[in-house]
Amino acid sequence: MKHLKQEKREDLYWVTALQDKLKPRLQFYKGKERTWLDSVILSCDAFARAMFTGVDEKETKAVLNFSRTVRPILYTDQLHPQGTPKEDLVQCNSDDVFGVSEYALEWCVGNCKKDYDTCPLREYLRNLQVPPFVDKGNCEYERS
Repeated sequence: MKHLKQEKREDLYWVTALQDKLKPRLQFYKGKERTWLDSVILSCDAFARAMFTGVDEKETKAVLNFSRTVRPILYTDQLHPQGTPKEDLVQCNSDDVFGVSEYALEWCVGNCKKDYDTCPLREYLRNLQVPPFVDKGNCEYERS
């Protein structure tokens, strides 16, 4: 009977949690994107099964139960290019950034110049990873 080292347990937590996160997202994809996402999910499953081969059943259940408490989330502590001088950085809450972005987008509704390729607001929002409003059209932030 083999036992899992901590590093392998941690990998299994992430892989099974990622699989659980992606499964319900399949409905939002079609064609090649869906095929690839399905492949990722199946690969996660195959990896986990291979890792659990020969592992004590109670240990396997414990790892699987714990992995259900793990939530993969996006986190970054660096939204600026490397090498940016510290005096040019301001630390703030992401909710505040998104709040200010909403006000900027409201202004943009009546003042958009339709120059999508050189729009500074669009570039700022992309750099700050502000979620887009639309997935088709000239600008991901354009609203009617």
